[in-house]
Amino acid sequence: MSIQINKILQETLLFASLSPTQWDLLKTGILCRDVEKNHTLFHQGQPFTHFYFLHDGLIKLALITMAGDEKIVHIIRSGETFATALMFLDRKVYPVTAQALQLTQVVAIDAALFRKVLMESPEVCMSLLGEMSQRLNGHLSSLSHSCQRNAQSRVARYLLEQVPHDPYGHHLIHLEFPKQILASLLSITPETLSRILGEFEKKKIISMHNRQIQILNLELLKRKGGACANGAEMEAGKSKINHELFV
Repeated sequence: MSIQINKILQETLLFASLSPTQWDLLKTGILCRDVEKNHTLFHQGQPFTHFYFLHDGLIKLALITMAGDEKIVHIIRSGETFATALMFLDRKVYPVTAQALQLTQVVAIDAALFRKVLMESPEVCMSLLGEMSQRLNGHLSSLSHSCQRNAQSRVARYLLEQVPHDPYGHHLIHLEFPKQILASLLSITPETLSRILGEFEKKKIISMHNRQIQILNLELLKRKGGACANGAEMEAGKSKINHELFV
């Protein structure tokens, strides 16, 4: 493990409360791995042995249905940990498949060793609970956003979430992954996504060039992405299980 990654890990919320002795112990169960684009880190149903910190790259977490279809439930970005919650579940298999969307570097942490550290340190347990609470709030917000009345509002909401802070108001978005992956993440078909983006472009809401999207009318996009009314039902076909919670 490089000095840089060592420092980054020690500064994350999950590991910041470890004593030098605990960190020295945990380091014996830490391994850095490079994962090539489209290669799999772990498969759904594979025995759970490690949780991960994503140092660089993108990882998609996907649920494979009985029919063999893939539903993307989450995209992991640099600086995030995933599979931590499995340490506290009775099931000891990964419930989703993790695949690299580009050349990716992950840090694998031995789950049994970290659990041993947790059992000996209330401070570390509180840090982990804090991280998981923040993540749960994020997932609840995501679930709320998925309660949009139609696919168009979900696409608009996603674009709004990607708009970077820019004092000059350029509002330029770069899609990090192919449109078919984004479509699965938003629970729509690639054809529907292309149609909606095309409609936004015709109405001068956005301008597109490959994966670059320029927001031309932010206020209109905000109206397109308005939240659904209280009590509105989820669209048909949505999974009743939030598989994101496992991360």
